[in-house]
Amino acid sequence: MTHAVYRVVGYEVVGPSTLRVEFDDDTAQVMTSGRYCVASCMARSGMTACSGRS
Repeated sequence: MTHAVYRVVGYEVVGPSTLRVEFDDDTAQVMTSGRYCVASCMARSGMTACSGRS
């Protein structure tokens, strides 16, 4: 089974522990979790808390 890989191209903080993440295939996904998970996701993708862009 093959899986597509998409790059994160941007994000928006929409709640205390919720991100709206934009991908390079022109889709977006809202992700809600604990603060640690959100910070961890941001760090892994190279995003900064202020920029909104990777």
